[in-house]
Amino acid sequence: MAAAGLRVPHDLTVVLVGSLPDEMGIRHLPRIDLPVAEMSTAVARLAIDAIGSGRDDRSSTSREPFAAPASSMPSGAPHHLIQPRMAGPVIAPPSPG
Repeated sequence: MAAAGLRVPHDLTVVLVGSLPDEMGIRHLPRIDLPVAEMSTAVARLAIDAIGSGRDDRSSTSREPFAAPASSMPSGAPHHLIQPRMAGPVIAPPSPG
């Protein structure tokens, strides 16, 4: 950044994504904390739903993997956006010019 002539925080702001619980030296920087527990629960639910939709009347000895084509996914399936949470100091708007 210095070689490009950029200055932090005057020209650009550093925002960390995620954090380590024992990393105390970076607490002064703004960061986005990802809701890992909620994301893990959603991933598990999606996997269980995918496995459940893959079940059919095949014999229990069938070893062929099942994969539903993307076109068979319901177009009206609900989506849930998991919002990240901002933590740390507030990010100042960029300075003009």
